Amino acid sequence: MPSTPPNVRQDPDRRGRRTVAAAATATAVLVLALFAAPRAGADEQSVAVFSEAQVEAGAAIYTQNCAVCHGTAFEGMGSFPVLAGAVFQERWEGRPLGDLYAFVSTNMPLGAGGSLEPDAYAAVVARLLDRNGVEPGPDAFDPTDEAALGVVLTFGD
Repeated sequence: MPSTPPNVRQDPDRRGRRTVAAAATATAVLVLALFAAPRAGADEQSVAVFSEAQVEAGAAIYTQNCAVCHGTAFEGMGSFPVLAGAVFQERWEGRPLGDLYAFVSTNMPLGAGGSLEPDAYAAVVARLLDRNGVEPGPDAFDPTDEAALGVVLTFGD
């Protein structure tokens, strides 16, 4: 058994306290890193890329082409999904605007995907985003603009 020098006090819990302290420090560093880390796609544009005029046009197009299945208040009906609130936002959060536009323009209205003009689909997408709390900006959403299609969707904090 090794001998302890006379001026050093033996503390059997010392290693355990150091291990706990080291684990607590590591946990704190990890938590801070997670909160301070930039979100995926944070360097991408995350501002609105649609205009208030598109939102207004989208409201009329939605009423005429979408409300029969998704409800006038975006509440969903039967097997048709809700288009406003947490469920919609969780589905599209962090995805590029181009994914949402492609889905809507390819699949909607049900059984008649692609039947509207590209500007009509852009207006419906603008209305959906507005209804989900995204603020319009000064410029209209152009579905042929690669930069706009790459904008990562965010729905608040």
